[in-house]
Amino acid sequence: MIATIETRHEEGLQALLSPASSLLNDGLLDAGDMVRLMQALSDLCIETRYDEIILDRRKAVSVSLIRVECVKLAVALITRVNDDGTLQAWIDAAKSDALPEVRFSIADA
Repeated sequence: MIATIETRHEEGLQALLSPASSLLNDGLLDAGDMVRLMQALSDLCIETRYDEIILDRRKAVSVSLIRVECVKLAVALITRVNDDGTLQAWIDAAKSDALPEVRFSIADA
């Protein structure tokens, strides 16, 4: 699952990020897995920026869902892995995100 998240295939990405959070919270991921997830979140922080999304593409529909799951995963990871700034960047960005579902995802995490 982590390898698939690392490829960042747009279709269904949000459906993979949520179970990754569950596996993390259940203690089923090791330190290496957590670092790999943080690195994927680093790439996703850039790739899911709203100004990078073309509105008439399929990605425009799912970007907010992906961002919600990235924020939840960042919140779950931040106390478990040495943050290189990626996780805090997700949390900080969520606080002022244009979409309420992303802003509220901090509280949901």
